[in-house]
Amino acid sequence: MKEKYISLIVLIAMVAGLAFSALPNQAVYAASPDQGPQPPVEDNKPDKEKLEKAYKVAGEALAGFEKRIDAAEKIVSRLEDAISKVKQSGKNPEKFETALKKYKETLNQAKDDFQKAQEAYKTHAGFDANGKVTDTDKAIDTLKTIRQNLEHARRLLIPEYEKVLRLIRFLRINKAPTDK
Repeated sequence: MKEKYISLIVLIAMVAGLAFSALPNQAVYAASPDQGPQPPVEDNKPDKEKLEKAYKVAGEALAGFEKRIDAAEKIVSRLEDAISKVKQSGKNPEKFETALKKYKETLNQAKDDFQKAQEAYKTHAGFDANGKVTDTDKAIDTLKTIRQNLEHARRLLIPEYEKVLRLIRFLRINKAPTDK
């Protein structure tokens, strides 16, 4: 009985080995490398309609980011008022002044990037005054410049903005900080 099981296992192993040996062991390619030149791949440039729509969206994004910068400047004045209150209460405002200084520096860097994006939008290279595409390549470059500068400004401003909002919440909760 034991010999039947062993011979059955050997038979199954042989059938499995035969099945695996029938599988291809080389990579299969759709075309061999020596078939000659390949057909040219189309340049995937967006059409004019998409570029015009992206230009319009870029203008809206710039307007939205301008509101963010205005809000950030209001926060600066709120923090300055809060720091003066901390000073009046006799507490040490050094941490808050350091945070405000860092925030102002970051805000100025973000403003610079925002202004570069705004200048690219206003010069509208590749677009006419109505936002219609006149030169596809220049339009793509303009949109890239706007996007890169706005993205950099966002990356700079948003983390600092969140830190300063936490600081304001802290000042609100603890009307007079205990740091002397």
